Amino acid sequence: IISSNQVESLKGQNCSQVRMGFDSSTQAYNLIRALLVKKIQETATLTTDTSRTGWGAVLKLGQSELLQASTWKKPMSLRSSNQREARAILYALRKFKLQLAGIDQLTIQTDNQVAVMNLQRKASAAPLATTMRLIFQEATQMGLMLHAVHIKGVDNRQADALSRLELAGDYQIRTKYLTTALLQLGLTLQEDMFATKSNAKCTIYYSPTQEEAAAGTGGLQAVWSNKTILINPPLTLMGKVVQKLRTVSNCTAVVIAMDWPNQWWSQQLQIMASD
Repeated sequence: IISSNQVESLKGQNCSQVRMGFDSSTQAYNLIRALLVKKIQETATLTTDTSRTGWGAVLKLGQSELLQASTWKKPMSLRSSNQREARAILYALRKFKLQLAGIDQLTIQTDNQVAVMNLQRKASAAPLATTMRLIFQEATQMGLMLHAVHIKGVDNRQADALSRLELAGDYQIRTKYLTTALLQLGLTLQEDMFATKSNAKCTIYYSPTQEEAAAGTGGLQAVWSNKTILINPPLTLMGKVVQKLRTVSNCTAVVIAMDWPNQWWSQQLQIMASD
C-alpha cells in the first residue's frame, strides 16, 4: 500500500525503477503504473428533490454535508415534476459551484426517473431540452463528469424536507409539547422570534411579513439580549440564528431545530446547550 505522496514521488522514475522497488508481483506493479498514468478522481454526491413550492439539495463532500434550498420564483412556469427536478439540479450546480471546484466526478441522486434517464443518455424531450443543455454546459465548465443514480423517495428525506421549506411561521410546535418542555426547564417565554398571528406562542412576536399585531418584522433584526425567547426559524436561517446567538448577552433561547449532526450549526447548538 502506498500513499498519494509516494505516488507523486515515483513520477520521475521510469517503470523499471518502480518495478524494482517491489517484489516481482505483477499485481503490485500494474497498480503503480495505473496510479502513475491516471489521476485519482475526487468525487462528491449531490441529492436533489422538489415540491410545488421549492427545491432542495444536499451535497456530500467526504464527511461533510452542505445544504441549499429555495422557493420557485415563477412556480406556474414549471408545470411538471420533471421540469422542476431538472431545474433543481441546475440551480444546485450553480449554488455549489465554489464547493465543487476540484471535484472530478459528481454523482447525482434523485427519485425522479426521468431526470436520471435524461442525465444518463444526455438527451431529453423538448420541454426539458433547454434546462438539460444548461446542466451539461455548467458541468463542462466546472470540469465535472456527471453520474446519475435513482433512489427511492423514502431515501430522499433530507432534500425532500428542504424542498418543502416555507417562510418563518409556516410550522409550529404543538403547544402541549412546548408547555411540557418549558415546565421541565423552568422557563417562561417572553417573545417568539419567528411566528405569525395564527401560531405565535407569545403575546410579543415577530413575523416574516408586516402584521399589525406583530412587534416587528424579521426576528433576526429584533433585540435578543436580556430576554427569554422562542426561536423556531426556517432551516435556511439556522446558520444566521447561531451566529446571532454567539453575539447576544444574557439571552435564554429555546431553539427548535432539526437534528442534523453533520451541519455545523447543529453542532454549535449542541455545544451552546451544554454550556
